[in-house]
Amino acid sequence: IPTIIGVLTSLTYLDLNQNEMGGTIPSQLGKLVTLGDLYIKNMQFSGSIPSEIRLLIALSYFDVSYLSLSGEVPSEIGELNSLLLLNLQNNLLVGYLPCELALLTPDVLFYIDSNNVMLSDEQSAIEICTTIDSCLDTWIIPIICSKCLGSGSTSITPSDSVTESATHSSA
Repeated sequence: IPTIIGVLTSLTYLDLNQNEMGGTIPSQLGKLVTLGDLYIKNMQFSGSIPSEIRLLIALSYFDVSYLSLSGEVPSEIGELNSLLLLNLQNNLLVGYLPCELALLTPDVLFYIDSNNVMLSDEQSAIEICTTIDSCLDTWIIPIICSKCLGSGSTSITPSDSVTESATHSSA
């Protein structure tokens, strides 16, 4: 994605699924404040999700699945109040899932399977589970939370990392 994309400040829909593009997700995407739908799927992208994602205040659908994104899930995603779909599955994401995801609305469909992410502690698991309790069937977080809380431990070890698929396929 060329960095000049940042000048398209009125763009509301961007679908780059399954084409030959590659590279990294440019931080200039954060300038697309009217962007509601962003689909970058099944392509040759790597690098991390830029923290500027928090600037996409109109973003409803964020699908960056089946790439080679690495690094941690940015806590800034929790600032996306309009989000309805967050699909991060089948990447190379690592580390702890940020508690800020508990700030998302209960209607968010979230897919994180086939990565190596973990909950950091029981408190974040409780915060996320109680905030997103209406999506038990389709949201992967409650699956992780029940795994963490059901074990009686205060953390999830790397061997317990999330690699299971969500019970419903993504949009």
